[in-house]
Amino acid sequence: MPLFLNTKRLNRWIPKLIESSKKELILIVPYIQISKNIFRALKRADRNGVQIILIYRENKLNDVQKETFLSLNNISLLHHPHIHSKCYYNGELLIIGSMNLYEYSEKNNREMGALFSISELDELFPEEDLDDSEIEIVPDDDFFFMDSKKEMSDILVSATFEHTSPYYLENKFELKILLSEYEECLHFCNSLSQSFLNKKFVPLSIEDTFYTPACFNYYDRIDVIWDDNRWAISIKEDSNTLKIIYDKWMSVYEEFEFEGFKYYWNYHTSDILVYADRGNNFWTKGGSQKNIEQKWKKGIDYIIAKYRTVTKR
Repeated sequence: MPLFLNTKRLNRWIPKLIESSKKELILIVPYIQISKNIFRALKRADRNGVQIILIYRENKLNDVQKETFLSLNNISLLHHPHIHSKCYYNGELLIIGSMNLYEYSEKNNREMGALFSISELDELFPEEDLDDSEIEIVPDDDFFFMDSKKEMSDILVSATFEHTSPYYLENKFELKILLSEYEECLHFCNSLSQSFLNKKFVPLSIEDTFYTPACFNYYDRIDVIWDDNRWAISIKEDSNTLKIIYDKWMSVYEEFEFEGFKYYWNYHTSDILVYADRGNNFWTKGGSQKNIEQKWKKGIDYIIAKYRTVTKR
């Protein structure tokens, strides 16, 4: 279940959500008269390099409040004529409730709301003794979060810019925390396609709302599919041919045959599953996303080379 928030809890969790933002923060609230408590949290997020997106009701932000916000380096201001919803989202925590960013509301009104999280709260705030850690997590691919992100994205797209942060003046305006499952997968596919050079990855629909990168015909009659922190290599042959290949392959099979990887082929009609051997020095240095993807390419190419040796193809 989500965590119910009354006025006291809203005053606690809205600043906490703001301060714990990692890269992006979106605030959708029609009426604003910022309190010192909230602005202190925004300044901390700003110092941490968080891109802050504030969407408010058209003509409802006075000049004094606007100048206060413009003192932040990483803020973008947008307005919308029909905003009445109030929500706060940082990619991990989502608050939906009745409270505006209004100092009077914080001190005087009886407000209600709810906190939703995609991670355990004691993992997000390990330094604190949380009495609210009983909140049940909501997976990011849950329909609730998908629908919430879709609504926030629609509001963002239909809003009008009033001020753009320096970062978005030089970079594509896109909030990664609002990407749909398909859009996230498409980003991953584009990154893999660059790292794997001539291999083209595309989103493969596994379920109605879940996608994963796949490269069809990575090598003749072989598809390669990302499968939750491992690669599934699918050989497209009839069952009899697969049995011949499987028997020859398994006669010389070794789990850790290739440095930095372990792999399993459990049955001749199943996929070959390739995992990172995290205990190997091959992976200990980490590196950029591109570097990691290029390491995965080595593992897949080891399997392809083995396939060619076994089949003489």
